[in-house]
Amino acid sequence: MHRPKETPKEQPMSEQPSEAPSRKGIGGPRTPEGKRRSSLNACKTMITSKVHLCTPEEQPAYDAHMAAYKEAYSPMGILETELVDELSKNKWRLKKTASAEASLFSASYIDLSDDIDTGNPTVDSCLVEGKVWKEHGPTLVLISVYETRLRRAVEKDTARLEAMQARRREAYKLAQNEAIRLAQLAASEDKDYDPGDDFVPASAYGEFVFSEPELLRVLDRRNRVSRSLALARRPPALPDAA
Repeated sequence: MHRPKETPKEQPMSEQPSEAPSRKGIGGPRTPEGKRRSSLNACKTMITSKVHLCTPEEQPAYDAHMAAYKEAYSPMGILETELVDELSKNKWRLKKTASAEASLFSASYIDLSDDIDTGNPTVDSCLVEGKVWKEHGPTLVLISVYETRLRRAVEKDTARLEAMQARRREAYKLAQNEAIRLAQLAASEDKDYDPGDDFVPASAYGEFVFSEPELLRVLDRRNRVSRSLALARRPPALPDAA
């Protein structure tokens, strides 16, 4: 026989839980102090930290690293400048991943080498390395994950930067050629050439800014290259008959 479902009896108020179950340790810290400590976790290796922190001894190396990338790419405009900045920071973080891994192995070798002594240094080294992986495997894997992500970011930023600079240089070259032709036209008509709004804003022309001395330098170089090519195409002169 089918029995109707019994309606569960309501618990007296005194028997109901007075508060929700504790969620301590679930979902991360909730107090301002806990959140602050958690926000600094990534600074342990300085690989994923959002702010740059380093020792006074390391700062010159970091500054030289950033300056070298800026010199190598010679960015123009805010977009290229910010992209070079991001690229160079990620390259620095890549160096830190290798440094963090080396430091972990070095410290662990010192701590564990005394526990292993087979009489064969090569075997001891292999055993110590295996023990390092056993005790610090998750940390080493995490470093490898960070390194992979950083390499992908570097490759992506490098491709974007190179494409951006290629477009900018092409636009600059085109604007420069047009400026030379316009200046030559004005000279043929015995007029002074005033570029006016021909190349404004500069960002629309590959950051080209009209400069008469610069155009004369480029034109002089082209003329000298043309003369050298014409000279190279001439047949060799025959020696005079005796």
